[in-house]
Amino acid sequence: MPKTLQIRIYLKKKKIKFYIIFLKIFGLFMLKKNKIGIINHWPNLPNAERECASRIALTAKELGVEPILLDTFGRCLKTKKLITKDEIDFVISMHFSTPKCYDVFSYITLWNPLKFYNDWGYRVNSNNLLTYDDFLSCSSKPSEDHIKRLIHNNKTHLPPNFILNPSLSDVMYEPKIHPNSKIFYCGINWERANCKKGRFENFLKKLDEKNIIKFFGPKKLNGKKVWIGYKNYIKPIPFDGTSLIKEIADCGISLVLSSEEHIISDIASNRLYESAAAGAVIISNKNNFVKKHFKDSVLYIDTDKNTVFEQIVNHYNWIQNNPKEALKLSLQSQKIFKENFSLKTQLKNIFKNHENRKIALNKQNFNVDQSLFVNCIHIFYFPKKKSLLKLLDSFEKQTHKNFNVTIFVDINNYKKNCLSLDEPLSEKKYSFKFEIIPIEILLNKNRSKLAIGKIIRDATKKLKLSDLLHISLEEISIFSNHLEKLLTYYKDDNTVNVVVDSFLHSFFSASEGKEIIEYISLNNLSSLNKYLKYSMPCFIVKNSFFQSLPDYSIPYLDSYLLIYLLLLSKDFNKYTIKPTSIHYFNKKLPSIYDSEIQKQIIKDKVDLSFETSLDILENLHTSSLINRIYISKFILKHLPIKKFIRNLLIKIYKFFEEKRDI
Repeated sequence: MPKTLQIRIYLKKKKIKFYIIFLKIFGLFMLKKNKIGIINHWPNLPNAERECASRIALTAKELGVEPILLDTFGRCLKTKKLITKDEIDFVISMHFSTPKCYDVFSYITLWNPLKFYNDWGYRVNSNNLLTYDDFLSCSSKPSEDHIKRLIHNNKTHLPPNFILNPSLSDVMYEPKIHPNSKIFYCGINWERANCKKGRFENFLKKLDEKNIIKFFGPKKLNGKKVWIGYKNYIKPIPFDGTSLIKEIADCGISLVLSSEEHIISDIASNRLYESAAAGAVIISNKNNFVKKHFKDSVLYIDTDKNTVFEQIVNHYNWIQNNPKEALKLSLQSQKIFKENFSLKTQLKNIFKNHENRKIALNKQNFNVDQSLFVNCIHIFYFPKKKSLLKLLDSFEKQTHKNFNVTIFVDINNYKKNCLSLDEPLSEKKYSFKFEIIPIEILLNKNRSKLAIGKIIRDATKKLKLSDLLHISLEEISIFSNHLEKLLTYYKDDNTVNVVVDSFLHSFFSASEGKEIIEYISLNNLSSLNKYLKYSMPCFIVKNSFFQSLPDYSIPYLDSYLLIYLLLLSKDFNKYTIKPTSIHYFNKKLPSIYDSEIQKQIIKDKVDLSFETSLDILENLHTSSLINRIYISKFILKHLPIKKFIRNLLIKIYKFFEEKRDI
């Protein structure tokens, strides 16, 4: 080959390589929207999460990223508009109390001690963590181990990779010690609001008497004056991410007290990072996290002893008598903060490596064969045009594209709530084929004349269907990865017949006057049984398996059809850990037979201790709201009391349970 030709080929290859690299970089840039969502769990309450939301927002702006404050439903607090993954890179949530219920990649911070989960309901709130896509560690081994236990047997998640502390963007004030320096202490004083004695009240009162401390925090909580009796109480501090730091800097000394729960879980108080950023000398009780990371830049006290007041006074006197030495401690703690706990550095790292993390998680989860074709069958008892269009839009956004949709609607309700049968539902063109088939499903609003099993059985006989059927019911929203998630189980195991989607339940609480959402984990038949009166989870079933089942049971089963299929297939552990659908229900489903008759129909066929497997009562404390109400109604139903008294007790219990759950 001539040398000139070799050179040309070489340069051409180099040019192609350059273009490939350019496209990769440009593509990654284009993927970023430079926007992040921040969940503000309680925007109208004074709490640490609200302050942290403000700080993350301020830090994002410094990085050139637009922050959008959201409610727990993923709606913009300003516009009330639901966010989408097309307009935002990711969301950060800071509390386990609510599950993720929006179709955008989301991180959940691991900032809470393990005991807090138990205090709020361990299983419910631990399950809430699993609805998020990834976790943000705060370098606490007990918190990380909690997650590792939860995900040890599933492919949905990976152990935490990124660190995000409840910190600040950067150092805000230079350290300074002056003769009038006072000890800064800020708190909400939750115990006082609940008519209890404060955790540290004994020595705080003594420090107040000595006039060497300033108290900050909300003046009132739940209508109670939580700082009454403290003469050095100054004022509440705005939750704006910066005002608190200025007050710490003005005082010059900061008292950082971790609760027993934080100490056991190796989690530091937010005040540690705030005090370092403010340039204050830090006085802290003994916390392994503080000792490990801040070492001897902090003055320590032992809160287990009765001499706490004396220890703090001694530290205060030493600071006043040795200002130069004290200043060295402040500079040292600031240096440690800047090198290891800058929120700007941590958030920048997450934003920079977010796409790579998503790729790693997707390798763990997906890679589903796009040739797998799915027939989606949806049944609508009470169809409305808005709900139907919302359902079709959900299917349009699916990452798995190889499917069609058949929607069976009750003909009378369709004509009443939607359109005439000759008029098209929408002028919008969808990328998939869909058909709406009006049939007579309901006898009246509470009773159906066609069971779900009968509708599906007839559909499989009349329509040309593939071997994978996706079954769904009534008003739902499905996330964009819904089909892909369910199909993952068929990728590696040809013996799987039924895969079920754990789901989110959205309902309106009359007692609270607002929406509530909860995660329904399908980890056993007992938990599934309680919801089948109200809804049926989405699931995929093999058509060949469905056709192999005899006709003398299926046509008589409504939502309990799912349990029948699971018992016969023995696919009890084939369900999504992370839910990809939201179900909106607040009343019982119309059915041809009630739940008790359906159970007995199943028991006629399945030789199993069926009732025992369905009626195991869970621990009330660890159950979800709807489970607690279900169990309590079950118990009250069997008490020898008048019916009107029973119903009254159920209403009272339901009211207070809903109130407690918020």
